[in-house]
Amino acid sequence: VHPLRVPDVAGIEQLARSDAAVLFAERAANAEPGFAFEEHVDAVFEICHRLDGLPLALELAAGRLRVFSAEEVAGRLDDQLATLRSKQRTGDLRHATIEATIAWSWGLLDDLERTLLRRLSVFRATWAMEAAEAICGHDPINQDQIADLVARLVGKSLVVVNGVSAGSTRYRVLEPIRQYAARRLDDQATAEMRGRCIDYWSAVMAGANDPSARITLRDYEHANTLGADRANLTAAIEWALASQRYEDAIVIFASPFGELLMMRGSSFDLASRVMDTALEHRETVSHQVLIWAIEIMCVIASTDSRNQAWLHYATCGREISQSSEERQWFELTAAFATNRLGRHDAAAAMIDRIVADADAPGIRASALLGKTEYVAPQQSWELCEAALELSPIDALGWWDEGVAAWLVCIAAVDTGRYDVAIRMGERSVGRCRRIGWSMMEWHSAALLARIYVMVGRLEDAR
Repeated sequence: VHPLRVPDVAGIEQLARSDAAVLFAERAANAEPGFAFEEHVDAVFEICHRLDGLPLALELAAGRLRVFSAEEVAGRLDDQLATLRSKQRTGDLRHATIEATIAWSWGLLDDLERTLLRRLSVFRATWAMEAAEAICGHDPINQDQIADLVARLVGKSLVVVNGVSAGSTRYRVLEPIRQYAARRLDDQATAEMRGRCIDYWSAVMAGANDPSARITLRDYEHANTLGADRANLTAAIEWALASQRYEDAIVIFASPFGELLMMRGSSFDLASRVMDTALEHRETVSHQVLIWAIEIMCVIASTDSRNQAWLHYATCGREISQSSEERQWFELTAAFATNRLGRHDAAAAMIDRIVADADAPGIRASALLGKTEYVAPQQSWELCEAALELSPIDALGWWDEGVAAWLVCIAAVDTGRYDVAIRMGERSVGRCRRIGWSMMEWHSAALLARIYVMVGRLEDAR
């Protein structure tokens, strides 16, 4: 049975148009008379998504409303196959549980199809054919057999085509089926498959990395292609840490994937665990990769307002720096973190030393621009002018162009230079949107909308 259409977002109208939600609501009313999905919108949305729209899974989940609330059912879906196992249903034994249904389909597969499905269970999200071939293509399956086997599994509704991302078709094993297949990998096979994932992603990310450029001077083009693989890359890092493959973990992190985490947010805990482990075992990690990882970690800590951690990692970077460029970058980072912690005089002294001593004009310009956050408006504008005389706004040694334009925008609006403020605000929004830095784009767009209102451009503000 093919999955039913699931709602795109949580909302009463969206649920009412979703085949999966309608089926769940009908079965829920049978199990619990009076059930109204309008009162459980978020829970129904979560259940439909977590169960991938599988009709039998939805029916069994609805049956659990005799015991649990909809919210409790949604919260108990971590192990779907265990939660939804039911002994109450009568009729054909194939339909007694999801597991029995999957087992029935499993029994119709040949040996190679079963082997591939077990191996595909290692993916934690959608995957591209190239990754499946590299990770799953080993004895008894050749890499050139993978595409045909995947097509056969798609035809049997055990694998679904999940759209296109970055020019590659994405595939997905439905979650209950993935869990069933994963349980049929023994410990040795599981460890082997996780090791192959680590090997693959470490090689791919190492090949994509260019640590010669500072983190704030990247174009982030590759990072924006990795969103679909975020869960797969995160799992590879977790497995690398668990198996003490520290250099592989840090190589995956110190890459476009780390840039993705930096721009998308909600990644501090994972990033700090990787970073702390890398620092503890720094002798196993190359210097350049370690420096690159600390740069990414500093930006993640700053955007997450973990200011003490930000200062800590900046200090670590300064201590292990091997060049004046590296040292000055981390000294400036430490100064900004010190300022964010409220120690303004100490931060000002640190920044003044950098302005006087830094070799690179971009670092001196970045230091001047950083001072604009805690001086009077007129002085703030003068600092912006001095900074932009030293370096173009898209070539600063510390600030990304989008953040730099945002700082100049603030100084311009505070001194009544609205034409400049609008130009810089639009530049900031455009840069952040182009590289996929959602959090910074929201900040810039909010500021720009306020300026539009101030100058009477209400339609633009909307």
